[in-house]
Amino acid sequence: MKTVIRFVVLVLLIGVFATWASADTTWNINASFNRPGYGTNDVTGYFTVNSGLNGLVSWDMTVTGTNTQANFEYSSGVGGGGYSFVSTTNIDFHSPDWSKYFDLFLTSALTNAPNGTTINLLGGDESLVCPGCGTLVSGSITAGPISAVPEPASLFLLSSGLLGTVGAMFRKLYR
Repeated sequence: MKTVIRFVVLVLLIGVFATWASADTTWNINASFNRPGYGTNDVTGYFTVNSGLNGLVSWDMTVTGTNTQANFEYSSGVGGGGYSFVSTTNIDFHSPDWSKYFDLFLTSALTNAPNGTTINLLGGDESLVCPGCGTLVSGSITAGPISAVPEPASLFLLSSGLLGTVGAMFRKLYR
C-alpha cells in the first residue's frame, strides 16, 4: 500500500511541475502596407512573447519603404521605445516619443505555438503603420523555434529525484 501511495504522489508531483514547463515563443513578421499617394512599406523582424502570453520579452522589427515618414526600427533595445500588449490578438509598438507607431491585429489569438504555425494579420484599417498611416495589404506572423528557457520546476524535480535516490541508498546501507 505504501508503494502505491508513493507512486501516486510521485505522479502528482510530476504532473504539477510539468505544467510549469513552458517557453517563450518567437514570432517572425512579414507584412506589406500601402498608403495611396505615399507608397508602400514592408515590415520584417520578430517579437518574442513570454510563456504566460501576457507580455513581450524582446522585439526587433523594421519598417522600410517609399512612405518614408513611417520608416522606423522598433526594438526592445531602444530606450523609451515600447509596446502595449492590449490582448493576444492586438499588440501595438511605438517609438520613444510616440511619433511613430505600428499596430498589429491578428485573425486569431497568439499561443505558445509550435515552430511553423502561421497567424494572418487583419487587413484594412485594423493593422497600421504610422505616421502617414498605411493600411495592411498582406501579412502574417510565423512561429519560430521555441527558445530554451531554464525551468525551475525541472531543476526541482531533478534534485528531488536525486535526493530520493541518495535517501534510498542510505537506507539500504544502514539497515
